[in-house]
Amino acid sequence: MPKQFNPRLERISAHQENQLKLWLRLCPGTRGQFPDYKTFKVHCSADAWQHNVVYDMPHSALTSALPGALDFRFRHMGAQVASNAFENYTGRCLSDLPGKGPGSKLWQFLENAVAAQAPTIDIVPYVGPTADLSHVTLLALPVADDGVTTDAVIFAVDYVLWPFLKESADLKDKSNSL
Repeated sequence: MPKQFNPRLERISAHQENQLKLWLRLCPGTRGQFPDYKTFKVHCSADAWQHNVVYDMPHSALTSALPGALDFRFRHMGAQVASNAFENYTGRCLSDLPGKGPGSKLWQFLENAVAAQAPTIDIVPYVGPTADLSHVTLLALPVADDGVTTDAVIFAVDYVLWPFLKESADLKDKSNSL
């Protein structure tokens, strides 16, 4: 067994793919414009919404005249996401949560997603109460009420089991089908 497990992203999950297709379909025809949050939410299925986290940027330099005040607040935390977190963080800012503020992998990914002004995907280590999970893939979809300036980021989250657990689950499924 290798000394360190390095997860690779081979493909996005089905619900992430569906979220990306929805985001692309809802993008205005003008290059560089994004769908707004309300439109995205209305078109998103209730089941898919359970796998999403939405971050507002209430005082960011991108959305207000308060320079240097970049922060991310949980606007929505789907039930699937909340069940794999230590608590439901809806309404709280990342900067107020130990290990999730500036400098954390999550914060860096959000900053990169905002700067990219385009869908972004990455793998981050899983930190939470479920020991069977190795990492998460995060698909970030920027949304903008004015169609241009990102004021929220929607994450389509996919949780990934440790490889040896996935393999044993696959074997169990195969043996149960005999």
